[in-house]
Amino acid sequence: GYQRRVRGLVVCAMASAVGRAMCTLTQRTSGGAVAPWKPKIAVYRHLSPFEMNPITPFSKWLKEYKAKAIENYHWILMPAYFFAIKTGGDTLYEQYAWDHALHPEEE
Repeated sequence: GYQRRVRGLVVCAMASAVGRAMCTLTQRTSGGAVAPWKPKIAVYRHLSPFEMNPITPFSKWLKEYKAKAIENYHWILMPAYFFAIKTGGDTLYEQYAWDHALHPEEE
């Protein structure tokens, strides 16, 4: 009985000390009164559909994809090499075919 009562008083004293410590953490105004807690709410103004640009400007797309292209430029090296040789060879062949179609070799 006695130990239970003493333990209860100690727990009560600790709880009130914690409560007092918590109370000192609250914000106080200059007059010493406790200021009520107010959440900080950020209000954003949204554009109405009539104020929005319905067409995204090309510069926005270019800004994003230019950075991606610079980062991954090595992906295009092999296809560029292939198509340079292909188009160059096609041009040489067409020129050769054109010349020899107009002036066939006489045997």
